[in-house]
Amino acid sequence: SSGGGDGEHNCHHPRLAKDEAYANAIQTAWRAEISKRAVVSSPDSTISSVGSTLKYKCKEDDGTIFYGYVVQPLKEDDSNIDNDSSSSSNILLPGILFFHTGAGPQDLFLRWKADSLVTDDDIFGATKGCVVLIADLLSDEEGWSWDNDRSRYDQTRNKVLSHDDNGVRSNLQQRILAAISALEDMPTVDKTRLAALGWCFGGHPIAEFGRIQHPGIRAIASFHGVFDGILDSDNVSSNDDGDDYLPETIKKQQQKDATTIEGETEALICNGLDDPFVSRSALTTCQSIFANANIECTVREFSDVRHGFTNPAQDFNPNPNFQYDDDAASQSWLACRSLLKRAFFSATPPSIES
Repeated sequence: SSGGGDGEHNCHHPRLAKDEAYANAIQTAWRAEISKRAVVSSPDSTISSVGSTLKYKCKEDDGTIFYGYVVQPLKEDDSNIDNDSSSSSNILLPGILFFHTGAGPQDLFLRWKADSLVTDDDIFGATKGCVVLIADLLSDEEGWSWDNDRSRYDQTRNKVLSHDDNGVRSNLQQRILAAISALEDMPTVDKTRLAALGWCFGGHPIAEFGRIQHPGIRAIASFHGVFDGILDSDNVSSNDDGDDYLPETIKKQQQKDATTIEGETEALICNGLDDPFVSRSALTTCQSIFANANIECTVREFSDVRHGFTNPAQDFNPNPNFQYDDDAASQSWLACRSLLKRAFFSATPPSIES
């Protein structure tokens, strides 16, 4: 397992945790999972992961640079597979986007969860892994989103989530599409088998997939995702087909791809009933967006569960609205893994030649 180390080409080491207690909590859970993985996996099927920073640009705005992090299978005969697919397996790998919390993209928790998926032999045994891109919505290279002073984060968040009179969030959509393009441009990624997972603030891009409806996205899931400020298309748009929500560049890309890639998207929302950051109305609006896009959505709600329930480091968060819940974390992750397995492998994985 990679353990989340930076790639050799990195010139810096971003801040990956709020403090030492946060980092220790994640590392303890990660090590426990690796130990369990070694026990239940046969030596022949064990998948190891490697991680590296990936810079990519948003072409639609002023060329903002984003600082993602890629986690992918480590091949014994190939230590640099992201630049050369010829020496790796001829099976294309499913690609999964991670959308971060309010702590930003430089988060040890997300690197742990990425390693969990890439090395999940039960889901990805047929392809010997998947490729995860921890997307960056903030252009945060150093991990400034961890700062106690939230002014820079709040300002950036407001910019990302800003919308016009019709509720169109073009900044958010463009940053989502930039991440999708970065993932699709990797030579080992299967463009027809993509998924997206979001935590907390990452709930916003998950909801937005109901409007973008990008070809190839098979599954989307949110964990204690927040959907504040989202406007329901039925209430603000007079256009029956919902196209008012999409910038012209997105419409053109959809028209280009729709004839070559088919597939239905399935959604999963995992929510704590005691989460004060997720209102009933916001959750209903998100479900309505999915329903309007003909996306089948399952909502898993957990009693007596607060915000951030998937992250064991929340046990050290002094804010009483946050709390780790082992049962909800396990159940929601199992539901997500089942969704991914169903979405990706209802048919035989394609090969590069095909």
